[in-house]
Amino acid sequence: MTPATDRPAVLVIDDEPVIVEALRRVLSSGGFEVTTAPDAEIGLELLETGRPGLVVVDLKLPGLSGLELLQRAAGPGRTFVLMSGYATSENIVESLQGGAFGFLSKPFTFEEARSLVHRAAKFLALPPEVRVPHPPGAGVSGYLGVQSWVRMRADGTALVGVSDVFGRTTGMITSVDLPTVAFPLVQGDVLVRVVGDNGWPYVSWTPIAGQVLETNALLAERASLLVDDPYGDGWIARMQPLDAPDDLGRLTPAR
Repeated sequence: MTPATDRPAVLVIDDEPVIVEALRRVLSSGGFEVTTAPDAEIGLELLETGRPGLVVVDLKLPGLSGLELLQRAAGPGRTFVLMSGYATSENIVESLQGGAFGFLSKPFTFEEARSLVHRAAKFLALPPEVRVPHPPGAGVSGYLGVQSWVRMRADGTALVGVSDVFGRTTGMITSVDLPTVAFPLVQGDVLVRVVGDNGWPYVSWTPIAGQVLETNALLAERASLLVDDPYGDGWIARMQPLDAPDDLGRLTPAR
């Protein structure tokens, strides 16, 4: 397939040839122009001399890590997806708070890789002023990257949900898989899995650790609320935080 001109060039960096080839094939078939590199040093050279706007890079590489590459090469015309076969909640949080758009846990399916990279491409195409969350009014206590939010309540519980940026990059949502009530979540765990009207799966990550007390029953019938009203009727869950001050300290404060 000829690369689509409205999609950013993609640089895939991993020291595992099988991963590189798998991503090259699935992204090329989706219309992306794909360049590859076996390590971050070569990747950095390509970024300095070429035009890739979207970088998919392994977190742990020989020499320069994926997160270190992000810190060196980040810019307004570029976005990153980090991936790892040793994904932990800690390195997911570190990656999202370090500036990555999203995180891909190995092993992944072609659908998971394709959907996340397409979301990252949509994010990169957004005007800069709407690449950061913009909740109406006050009340949000913090964000995990650009993906999710938490709002602390007077009773000590917390509401969590996805950001408006999430909806701008997924399009319309047709179904929602909510977290399990009474189940504990760790900061950086998957908070919600959804399916878009294109049939693709998308995920967002939880901004705070704690036990799920209740989920939003409205979303079972009106999944579109995640996009139409993410900070209001589209909230996902109410939680009992485990260590709110510590978790909030790792998040981006609301503006």
